[in-house]
Amino acid sequence: MNLQDFLTHLSSQPGWAEAGQVTPRSRAGSGDTPLHAAIWIGDDEAARHLIDAGADVNAAGEDGYTPIHAALAQSNVPLARRLTACGASWDAVNAFACSVRDAARRSDDPAVRALLEQEELVSQLPGRIGHFRLESGHHSDLWIDLELLCLRPEFVQQRAAELAARLAPHQVDAVCGPLVEGAFVALLVAARLGVEFYYTERFVLQDDGLGATLFPVDYRLPLVLRARLHGKRVAIVNDVISAGSAVRGTFDDLQLCGANTIAVASLAVLGSAAAAFATLNNLALETLRTFPFTLWTPSECPLCQAGVALQKTTPDMAAGQP
Repeated sequence: MNLQDFLTHLSSQPGWAEAGQVTPRSRAGSGDTPLHAAIWIGDDEAARHLIDAGADVNAAGEDGYTPIHAALAQSNVPLARRLTACGASWDAVNAFACSVRDAARRSDDPAVRALLEQEELVSQLPGRIGHFRLESGHHSDLWIDLELLCLRPEFVQQRAAELAARLAPHQVDAVCGPLVEGAFVALLVAARLGVEFYYTERFVLQDDGLGATLFPVDYRLPLVLRARLHGKRVAIVNDVISAGSAVRGTFDDLQLCGANTIAVASLAVLGSAAAAFATLNNLALETLRTFPFTLWTPSECPLCQAGVALQKTTPDMAAGQP
């Protein structure tokens, strides 16, 4: 149902007649907004139109339920994700002293629990939920602003020490990290282990111009460092691994340098791609946290199919996320 038809229909329903001409910001006698009403009756199309029209995604309706409370109560994860991307608060509390986060924790729906884990990742790391193109060329509904990760060095330093402890049994000779933020973490880990530190630089390969090429970037060691790696046991250390673009590129170049790469480590792993890559290449995988994560090729992306626009990751669309 289009927006105007939905609002006209709503104005004739019990509890709405006294509201007069119903607009996206109208209220029923119960306190609900048209967005609440669309969610409760399962009209996702009307709900999307209302969000796009500027409906208040944090409006407290009947019993203090916000729209995202209502979406989770309906196990409507796609709509809850869209509300989150538009600024819906997970800390809002209803009249029963139940926050959105609490409601998700109590849910028996695996999709709701997965969305909660994703939201908790965003609360721990500088991230956003929406529709994004990753450095690998894949699409996802989660973006981590890795540039913000090192604003508090003590946060990274403490976790790098934990990661170093996990790598110690592998007895590596060197640690290599992809620039930018991955190399910062790798440097701290190398210092903790007392081993050599190396880094790779990012190079953009030729793309098809349509945004459909997967892994359109490469990572290479500086020329002056390449010969020093021959025969050394190396761990690749990154900040966060999702599709693994930076790790793949670094691994390939280390192979060309004659290094013996034995492990991959990161502060966090998103999804299953890193584990699959490690298994394929007989590498140990060490990480402090693992979170659920969804990747799609551009042709398979349900957000593209639903007409959800890609969001900018940086003001100038510079380097992407691995």
